[in-house]
Amino acid sequence: MKNSLFILFLLVGSQLHAQQEDSLIRQTVDKLFLSMQTGDSALLQSCFMNGATLKTVYVNNQGMTQVVSESISNFAMAVGTPHQGIWNERIYEVEIRTDGPLAFVWAPYAFYVDETFSHRGVNAFELVYVDNKWLIISITDTRRK
Repeated sequence: MKNSLFILFLLVGSQLHAQQEDSLIRQTVDKLFLSMQTGDSALLQSCFMNGATLKTVYVNNQGMTQVVSESISNFAMAVGTPHQGIWNERIYEVEIRTDGPLAFVWAPYAFYVDETFSHRGVNAFELVYVDNKWLIISITDTRRK
């Protein structure tokens, strides 16, 4: 009986820890989207580890797959530069996987400027736990109308 209770406590404790980690990971991702909505480039940069990468994968008009890289500094500049409308990226069906200090987030999204639909796709985030926080080390996304 004691062994059964000990195993039950271990399982429940492990599940609670995993849920807390998922919540902290999700907070980092949500902070990135908040920075886009508010045009806050400093908040955006606080989500990323130095050396982080951004890539977009899409199929061009000729049907060929293209991969485009962008720097975090260019992305932050675009977010922080006044632009028309509020950039509102809405994610759903978010999946989070972790192994120690490494996390992977898979999140389909729809992108709106104000309330006008622009495009959709999937975001694939890689995060690492460093200095007591989760930071993004890579985002790769797809985009389609």
